[in-house]
Amino acid sequence: MVRVIADTLWWLAEGVDISVLVRKKGHHEEALAQWLNRASEHTARWHTARFRNLTFDLIQMDELYAKVKAAEKARWLWLSIDPVSKTLPALHLGGRQAVNAYYLVHNLKRRLHPNCVPAFTTDGLWTYFHAITAHFGWWFRPPWARKDHWYVHDELRYGQLVKRRERRQVTYTTHWYYFVRCNCSVKARIASA
Repeated sequence: MVRVIADTLWWLAEGVDISVLVRKKGHHEEALAQWLNRASEHTARWHTARFRNLTFDLIQMDELYAKVKAAEKARWLWLSIDPVSKTLPALHLGGRQAVNAYYLVHNLKRRLHPNCVPAFTTDGLWTYFHAITAHFGWWFRPPWARKDHWYVHDELRYGQLVKRRERRQVTYTTHWYYFVRCNCSVKARIASA
């Protein structure tokens, strides 16, 4: 039975429609949906248990548009990717609001080693910058101040690739690099055609 479940889940991952598998395997659609749900819960628990105290030099973040069946509106899959090992330390399925970027970075921060501050690269979505700087720093109170101030980590490096498209063709790209030092953001721009 385990082999049948594993085989069925493999076909579902390959994109075979669930109605085809109902006819081929002879199991009810509810059973296949339950297998898929249990497998996703197990994978999420395994991912949470194994992906702890990670260290990366570079993390790429992006969001992908996906039309999900039985969903009223389109969903966005938010990903953080290590480009060297192709590891996905954190991902999130949600809308395209700032809160989803914060959720992704928060999930990533929980999985990283406490001393790990990787360099980040993203697309032109500005909410990444705010989410990253909100999670990599600490509160402190200067002697002259009445309120606490947020201090962004000195080792934080952030780069953005902004693409301009016309008729589905990339016509212009702009590279933004942010180097955070002395609690002030230094911004450098490199433009290319």
